[in-house]
Amino acid sequence: MIEQAEKLGASHITFLPLDYSSDTSFARTQSPDLLKNIPNRAEVAQMTDLVTELTDTAYIMSHPVLREEGADLLRVLEYYETANGLRESINPRCNTPKTNIIIDAYGNINLCFFTESVGSLTTASVHDVLTSPKATQMKQLVQDQMLERCRGCVCPVEYSASPITYNPARSDYTDE
Repeated sequence: MIEQAEKLGASHITFLPLDYSSDTSFARTQSPDLLKNIPNRAEVAQMTDLVTELTDTAYIMSHPVLREEGADLLRVLEYYETANGLRESINPRCNTPKTNIIIDAYGNINLCFFTESVGSLTTASVHDVLTSPKATQMKQLVQDQMLERCRGCVCPVEYSASPITYNPARSDYTDE
């Protein structure tokens, strides 16, 4: 997949494991048998060998398309090790709620795919929702690694701050 991404001209490729811990991820509408698709211990052992090869410094240097120098591959491996009882589940560090927003088709705003809505565009502006006590509390809960849901997260991310900033509409703009 990495080499194919390079051939296709991708600037980056990242990997996420199958989310076996949630039946609501990514707008699922029914409860699938999530555990049937989890790699077993023998498959995790094979995956360990592959991830070791792919995270070797020489491989990473020759494949710059691999984002985070393979850290996402290590997280995938750790996730499946946890699923097989080979390691303790941990809350991964994540600042997604401070750097992203998800707005669904109904105007509901979530700070992560896996957290509850913090407000709606049908009743408030983006600025008001993002600065509300509910949004502020959700950001703090994730930062402090307090949410049980975060323990098995498939996509913890620590993004750098975006250079894009939100500037609410101003009524004092003129045509000058």
